[in-house]
Amino acid sequence: GTYQRMLEKRRRDYEDMATHGIQTLTIGGPRVFEKDGEVTYDATAIIDTIATAREAGLMTRPMPGGCPALDDIGRLTKDQDYPSSGLEPTTLPPKFSEKFEEIYVGGIRYMQNLAKERGWPEVLFYPVDEPGSELRHKLCSRLLKLMKRVPGARNYVTGILHEGYLDKAILPWCDVPCYTDGEWTPDDPAKCKGHWFYPNSAVSNSGDAANARFKSGFGFYASGLGGVIPWTYRST
Repeated sequence: GTYQRMLEKRRRDYEDMATHGIQTLTIGGPRVFEKDGEVTYDATAIIDTIATAREAGLMTRPMPGGCPALDDIGRLTKDQDYPSSGLEPTTLPPKFSEKFEEIYVGGIRYMQNLAKERGWPEVLFYPVDEPGSELRHKLCSRLLKLMKRVPGARNYVTGILHEGYLDKAILPWCDVPCYTDGEWTPDDPAKCKGHWFYPNSAVSNSGDAANARFKSGFGFYASGLGGVIPWTYRST
């Protein structure tokens, strides 16, 4: 049926990624709900995705993602109507409630422990994509600080350096910044702590997949950076 064809396509895509040197994927985060009065985290979909990817030869490097779903937590705490992951928040409370913080930190700890139990690579917790707006910036800064309550948990934030939002409210709390827009090797050593880059410009300007792979791959080899993570993938 349709579902089986989708699974087969996913398997073929993962194998193609591995063939072309891709080593990891961005993963989702656990769903959060209450059962018998207790907060519960569910990573069933993530476990399935990682198992399939590992069978294809992927997931040998750290995996960005893994943060608990904010909209799930908001429904439980009733202190904020948070958007689904990746969408723009319309409001933020003056501060998170204690229950919100407890559930969010618990989700980070849950994923960190799950990775250890299953022998996965490190999860690089990815709270907000490109926190360029005022609200996304505030949200990212708060979430990064919450993550630091979990010993050993490292995080990952994407952004465009010259737009200025990867600043003193973000970078001191960020373990792995991932830059894009050609600024792959910032001059300031404080902004180069193990950082990765998006090869978006190479992909959009190359015209075909072979050129993009060559430019991104050679640039990464010459840069000495910690990782390169394409934003999109096409098996054509």
